[in-house]
Amino acid sequence: MAELVTVEVEGFDEADYKKVNQNLGLDMYSGTGDLPAGLLAHAAGPVEGGWKVVEVWASRADQENFLQSRLGAAMHQAGATAEPKITWLPLVAYTSPGK
Repeated sequence: MAELVTVEVEGFDEADYKKVNQNLGLDMYSGTGDLPAGLLAHAAGPVEGGWKVVEVWASRADQENFLQSRLGAAMHQAGATAEPKITWLPLVAYTSPGK
């Protein structure tokens, strides 16, 4: 079953989010670019004091591989200094209407 992850980055805003995605070769507004293997869904927006990303992945291993191989460096290049807070939630059900 797919897994849900939330990633919260203190001090980040939409401009930082755009920088990270540019560093990754992604346009998450259109869902185009060099999308990582195993990513099933992505949503992002501001939270008090930072930025939150909510994603559904085919497996935790897929997300961890992406974090280690690409995302960590892209966040560093964008100026992230705070360690992101990562929370995993097991999914009992996942569907993507309209696909």
